[in-house]
Amino acid sequence: VLRRARYVLCISEEDRQQIIQTLGVKAEQCVLVPYGVMQVAPPADKAATKAAVCEQYGLDTDKPLLFFNGLLDYAPNTQALQIILEQLVPRLQQQMPAYQVLVAGRRLPERFQNLFPWNSKHVFYAGFVDDIDAVTRAADVLLNPVLTGGGVKTKLLEAIANNTTVVATESGATGANRSVCGEKLYVVPDGDWDAFVTAVKKACATTATTPAAFYDTYSWPHIAAKVAAL
Repeated sequence: VLRRARYVLCISEEDRQQIIQTLGVKAEQCVLVPYGVMQVAPPADKAATKAAVCEQYGLDTDKPLLFFNGLLDYAPNTQALQIILEQLVPRLQQQMPAYQVLVAGRRLPERFQNLFPWNSKHVFYAGFVDDIDAVTRAADVLLNPVLTGGGVKTKLLEAIANNTTVVATESGATGANRSVCGEKLYVVPDGDWDAFVTAVKKACATTATTPAAFYDTYSWPHIAAKVAAL
């Protein structure tokens, strides 16, 4: 079916190369059509959004806001949350005491007790968030310490579109075109939590803005124009 198609639309370059190399589909038939974002430029209201979100959840605007979100009973996300609590938070307490972690998402397993035991360590649970873009935009850093799961990590792209810096494992950066992310994406080896926290500290200190090349690659208007040109 793929070889007979006029065009095969591939969500990542990894998928595209696999189709070309293993299934015998011609390269000119395989077109990269990545997961798109609505933004076409960095949002201008990032600071105001952080102030509003911090007020809503009783957080400190002057402290770096680290964010993690997802369906929390999905095994890769449950594991990532466990890593945040057991591996990252102790290191953050030692190396970067002025931090706060906000976790959002449905179906947090009961054993986490709505994260109340971790409130004293500056970790808080927002539950389900209606406007996930606003909270993502408010964050200084999106944490993505996932070790399993496949496909494109869409929340990574949505965060960078909102001018939020992402720190991710190699697994957590799967499918992203790192060359267009500039200083908005830090990638560390899977399982190297010391390097992860070091990257978080660097990310909190950066004043970089999402580059235009990112929006040229991932904004829906640019993607649609590319497909229309076929």
